[in-house]
Amino acid sequence: MWWHVAARLPLARRQGEQVAGLLWLLAVAAGRPRPERTVARGLAFMGWVDARTGRELDEREAFGLVRDTTWTVFDRLGLLGSWRNRAEAPTPSAVALARAALAHEEPLAPTRPVSAIELTVTLRDVDPPVWRRLAVSAESSLQELDVLLRAGMGWRGGHLSMVELEGRSYGDVEDMDELGDPRLVRLDSLPDGTVFRWDYDFGDGWEHDVRIGRRQIAAVPTCLDGAGACPPEDCGGPGGYERLQEVLADPRHHEHADARAWLGRPLDPERFDPTEVTRRLRARRR
Repeated sequence: MWWHVAARLPLARRQGEQVAGLLWLLAVAAGRPRPERTVARGLAFMGWVDARTGRELDEREAFGLVRDTTWTVFDRLGLLGSWRNRAEAPTPSAVALARAALAHEEPLAPTRPVSAIELTVTLRDVDPPVWRRLAVSAESSLQELDVLLRAGMGWRGGHLSMVELEGRSYGDVEDMDELGDPRLVRLDSLPDGTVFRWDYDFGDGWEHDVRIGRRQIAAVPTCLDGAGACPPEDCGGPGGYERLQEVLADPRHHEHADARAWLGRPLDPERFDPTEVTRRLRARRR
């Protein structure tokens, strides 16, 4: 059904509604609050005016062009959440459907809302900052959380990891019998505001702070917000990542060509897409 809906958006009866619907989808896909502002400005730029008065449409009139067509579809599918007042940023599911409609790709279908906990995960000692705000099931164990943290941050998962919580270490590292069993600790047993450390790749030494946030009802797992791209695996930890950025930013550096060949792709440290992160979370969960 989602693919069927995405392929037919924007819904419209007249040309003005069609153009307004496309502009609205573009604004939602970009995650902008008050997308009708983008619709009004876009229509004005293209020369659309009120046929009776000859003046440009304001935000209220622009919203009227999409309210009974495209906006209603998102509302009926339950994708707007608290965003019905349109002053907040669109939900990740709304962004996913808008992008799917524009790109003619299969959208990310929402999951059933359950009891969830909001987590803020921050990678230590890197610049630009890398962090994620995730909604995960409150019933997740530390073992299940390990999988979600790898996917949420963007790590491939080929290295060992461990949790440091309240003076005790938890993990599945062989030959370390003193480790606590991560299957026995659930997130809903931890008080709000609890902060613990999650380490990934003991060689590179990637350390993350994980903060337990508020309880809520949400579709899980979902990436709510964040910033920064995950550093490349095996680049040497925070220090190696900083040097890699310097080398790649200087085409005259004697290691530039080797660094580009090793990485095999462009490096954009600022890149972050919550919809992409949510896709990884849900794919890894399966």
